[in-house]
Amino acid sequence: MDSKNLVVNLTFDIAKKNKIFFEKIQVAGNTKTRDKVVRRELWVAEGELYNVTGLNKSRDRLKRLGFFKEVEFTTSRGSTDEKINLDIKVEEAPTGAVSFGVGYGSMEGAVASASVSDRNLFGLGYSAALRFRLGRRRRMEGLVLRTLTFLDPDTVRGRTSITKGANSILILIRSPEEIYGLEGS
Repeated sequence: MDSKNLVVNLTFDIAKKNKIFFEKIQVAGNTKTRDKVVRRELWVAEGELYNVTGLNKSRDRLKRLGFFKEVEFTTSRGSTDEKINLDIKVEEAPTGAVSFGVGYGSMEGAVASASVSDRNLFGLGYSAALRFRLGRRRRMEGLVLRTLTFLDPDTVRGRTSITKGANSILILIRSPEEIYGLEGS
């Protein structure tokens, strides 16, 4: 230390250690959501090199799904010094909804609507909704099915629509994973 010139000399001793790999990844607490849905959101895999960035991205992706109240990652020692286990603990959140509505319009008159939906249908990560709308002039039923992944989740998504006749099926694909169908009069 040179107090006259206000300089401090530091020496760092860096010791190279062995690389650490993920041995097992275990998911607990998922009473509804299937393991494969959790694992497809992970940016780390068994046998891969330990990666803090991948762990952080994985945690963020799982939280962003909206299927879980809590997401907690912990690590434990594996079968050797070069292996580590990743334990993922989740707490399921409610994903279903039921809604009813009534309204009035000058063209349609009184209108009633109802909807039943689930953002994690059967624990597979599918979003589904069944919708009904009844008015004096028109009646509509709708089934909406959406999946978080279609082919490749990183694929750029496009817009397509197909219609046929007044009382026939309408399919509107806003992106490849959103399918709206069964609209009638």
